[in-house]
Amino acid sequence: MKLGQIECHACPAGTSRADDQAACVACPAGEWSRNASSFCTACPAGSITLPNAETWHGLELGATSCTDCPAGTHRLGTSNLCSPCDPGFVSAAGASECTQCTPGKVTLNTGRGTWHGVELGETECHSCPSGSFAQPEQNLCGACPRGEFSAGGVTECTLCPPGEISSPRNETWHGMELGAESCTVCPAGTRSSGSNLCSACGPGTYSAAGAKECTQCAAGFVTPTDVDFGTWGEFTLGPTSCIPCPNGTYDKAGQNLCLTCAGGTISEAGAAECEECPGGFVTLDADWGVWNGVKLGATNCTRCPPGTASGQGSNLCSACAPGTWSLGGTSQCEDCPAGSVTLAQDWGLWHGVELGATSCEQCPAGTYVMQDQNLCVTCQPGTTSAAGDDRCADCPDGTITLKEDRGEWNGVELGPMACVPCNASTFAREGVECRECSFNEFSGHQAKACLPCPSGTWSEDGLTCHACPPGTFQNGPGKQCTACPPGYHNDKWNQTTCAPCIAPLVPTEDQTGCASCPAGHVALQNVQCKPCALGFVNDNPLLTECTKCEYVCANGPAVAVPSACCCFVAAYCVCVTGVGVCVARYVMLCCVVLCCVVLCSKQPGHVCAQTRHVRV
Repeated sequence: MKLGQIECHACPAGTSRADDQAACVACPAGEWSRNASSFCTACPAGSITLPNAETWHGLELGATSCTDCPAGTHRLGTSNLCSPCDPGFVSAAGASECTQCTPGKVTLNTGRGTWHGVELGETECHSCPSGSFAQPEQNLCGACPRGEFSAGGVTECTLCPPGEISSPRNETWHGMELGAESCTVCPAGTRSSGSNLCSACGPGTYSAAGAKECTQCAAGFVTPTDVDFGTWGEFTLGPTSCIPCPNGTYDKAGQNLCLTCAGGTISEAGAAECEECPGGFVTLDADWGVWNGVKLGATNCTRCPPGTASGQGSNLCSACAPGTWSLGGTSQCEDCPAGSVTLAQDWGLWHGVELGATSCEQCPAGTYVMQDQNLCVTCQPGTTSAAGDDRCADCPDGTITLKEDRGEWNGVELGPMACVPCNASTFAREGVECRECSFNEFSGHQAKACLPCPSGTWSEDGLTCHACPPGTFQNGPGKQCTACPPGYHNDKWNQTTCAPCIAPLVPTEDQTGCASCPAGHVALQNVQCKPCALGFVNDNPLLTECTKCEYVCANGPAVAVPSACCCFVAAYCVCVTGVGVCVARYVMLCCVVLCCVVLCSKQPGHVCAQTRHVRV
């Protein structure tokens, strides 16, 4: 260097001079430089500069290099400070910022000391142990509360599943109380549903180990009420099973009480309800025993005896009412068949119950049944019945019942059993007696009434009607035959009137007809023939008066005979008006046919010879 010139020296490390600067300047905190640097270089992230105690020509030197912040710290922003990591954060050397512990982990305050006056933070995260959970905000491991657990390294504990609980372990980790690392199954007879309590099952419920809820006993089953089930730790135990209600009792689900079967019902063990005995069966009022203070009911139904019946649910064998019967074991007594009744008698007792009829008896002949009153009633006179009839039948027309002692049947007098017919000439009156027919009436065998004889007939024995013969008539009903009155005639049978003869006809002697009067007679009205008076004659039946004989014969006056005027000629008598000639010794009797036929023929050895005329 020449005199008068200034010698240039390189600025030492830790300083710098820019072109516009006249001297070396120490690098500020957080920057460094090498020799002859025109500028200082900022430390990279995670590093700082430490103070330099050296000087150069009176100048305090700056940093010649950067130093990494130690593990557990980080460079705080753009400052030249290493700041310790906050709790829950860690760092390696040279870190620009701390890293938060992963979930489930925390940092421990291990007291690592200081570095250049800076307290060192944590460099390692630790998992929270089992029975705890990480709380990042506080950088703490909290103990799992009751009812939760953890296996460690978690941010929250897990609820115990239903039927399980958890408790503190009575252990600590770095001064922290630990909770449960697992859950414990609640024992049989208890339940747990999130309350972290093993609650004893109540009456009528039970459980197996690890149950969320207790199970209700099935209908017909209960849990004992007088049993100490013991304890488990701090918890009281309950029922672990159900037992069936005994025979003769029942239980409805939820009651946990075995109830006695009512009368008329039965049950087997474990029944939810008692069964009704079928119709015709009952339960007897007996001492069936006691179970756990509960009176036991019936276990079987008993058949009702013959003569009784029991409706379903009545539990009473009732005696069959009169008119009904049974063979037992039936829900109702049967009505007796038509025509039958039950007898009134003492059928006995069965367990204090009066027995009824076991059969029906047919009402005997001579009685009829009143079914609604269960009575056999005696048939009244005039009626009969066969055995089992529901009414007495009236005797048939023309028959009656006889009065007689027929005996009795079970206190009932026997009535008529048969009808007998009435004889001819009688009739049946109201079925109780045969009465004789009245005069001019008749009847046959088994008649219900006598009949009047037909007009023109009559009867006096009641058996037959006699016809009125010709010449008679019946003058009114019920009267005997009467001869026709004078002047009347009747030529028929069974007549009630006679007809008058018309004059000059008169009735015949038997009044069966009308006839002309004989010669020498005239009709007296229409009643009878009257002979001509002496000296009078008549031979004309149509004349009603006789004619005086005034004829003069050759040998003198004619002689009047009833029928004509006669002239005597020798031994003969010739009828002047006559119709015949009569040869007879008794000349006076020869002049008329009537004389000839009636009188002359009656003389021994005489005959009549008839001619039209013999002229005089």
